[in-house]
Amino acid sequence: MEIQIHESHDAEDVRQLSSLWNEVETRCHAAGIKVDKRVGQEDMRDALILHFQEGRNTRTVNLWGLKDTRLLLAFPFENYRFVSGYEAICSYSDGTIEALIRPNRVTGISLPSLMFRSLGIHDPGRRNYREDESQLKLEIEDTSLTKPSHLLIHEEGGQYSISIGPPTKELESLLMERYAKRFAISLKITGLNISTHDRTLEILEKLSNSLLFQIDLKLELPLTLSRSRRPSVANLRKTKQTIDIQFPQFEYDQAAMSLYQYGRSATGLPLLQFLAFYQTIEFYFPTYSMFEAQRKVRNIIKNPAFNPQSDTDIAQLLSAVASNSGRGFGDERTQLKATLQYCVNAEELRDFFDENEERKSFFTNKKDPLKSHKVPLNSAHDIDLRGDVADRIYDIRCKIVHTKNTDADNDFQLLLPFSPEAASLHFDIELIQFLSRQILIAASRSMRL
Repeated sequence: MEIQIHESHDAEDVRQLSSLWNEVETRCHAAGIKVDKRVGQEDMRDALILHFQEGRNTRTVNLWGLKDTRLLLAFPFENYRFVSGYEAICSYSDGTIEALIRPNRVTGISLPSLMFRSLGIHDPGRRNYREDESQLKLEIEDTSLTKPSHLLIHEEGGQYSISIGPPTKELESLLMERYAKRFAISLKITGLNISTHDRTLEILEKLSNSLLFQIDLKLELPLTLSRSRRPSVANLRKTKQTIDIQFPQFEYDQAAMSLYQYGRSATGLPLLQFLAFYQTIEFYFPTYSMFEAQRKVRNIIKNPAFNPQSDTDIAQLLSAVASNSGRGFGDERTQLKATLQYCVNAEELRDFFDENEERKSFFTNKKDPLKSHKVPLNSAHDIDLRGDVADRIYDIRCKIVHTKNTDADNDFQLLLPFSPEAASLHFDIELIQFLSRQILIAASRSMRL
């Protein structure tokens, strides 16, 4: 392959690069990877463009010089492909998936160091960080499996594991300039037997959702997979602690988890954040409102006075399960209450209010800036708060989504962005985030792929 020589190029380097690019092309052609050459204009360098498989599409990797090319040739790059939608790669032959992860909230350039410290691993941006390999990664192995088919299909004797740490040379090479290398951190899954893109994507999303949700719960560190082609974490632990992150044993509904992560990433946008968490709960309305409808129907037909030949009794039966929303049973407020009743423990909800004096003071303050339903925290401790909490959450939801003042409730007012009322949503966002977490946990299932 002939490479265009510019004044800034050393002739020997050009000869070496030409030889290495020929080697890349040979390996690509053998593996069925399409290769193009881009001829530079004026001061622009030539580039070798590789088209890697990404699901049903392809993603390009550009080689510009000796460093990039040598890094690529140092491993069997032809065995890798990209995972659609994410900054992630996989190897069917090695049974591995590796994806960049990032914090859901960005508060400054010092954030990566805090993120590494919270996870108990060394910051890869520090000098000589590779000297202590034992401190580079958080290793999580699955030690609970008794049958190979319980979680994933793999060769007999294999072991699943997940590691979090600096990206491997393989990911670094294939992503090239898509991220700032110094601040990158990746999640790598090994011990898999994968052969299709859809299966790989399913495994990546299920395991990462479960693991990163666990880290969020235990460390207050909201992390998410880095989406492809996308250009301060609060409450980080300040004291040294034992990291007790386990191999994922539960899976969560992808749509609901996506909404929850959206809420976690919407810091500074209180209305958007509140609605994202509300939609996380709303995802389960059809499921749990059906349970409540079954209970109501069962009680009606068990009544000895119920007469299936009576139009009045049948009308009562239909009224018990009537839906105003088109999904689920009952109106939206009723469905919200049913979901909280089935998924949220009454004592844990009470503890949520009691554990923080400032939070409790806000909800007991008579001068509520939101003028929403009051939660009777000063009532007897055995009073179930779930119904009142549902009323308050629903009231705030209506104040956000309604575009005109047509609600029949008293003291109804709109919640507008950047208003003082919107700024006072902090504790209500904490509340609905707590509820969405509890519902995700209650609706989770044992991990089975």
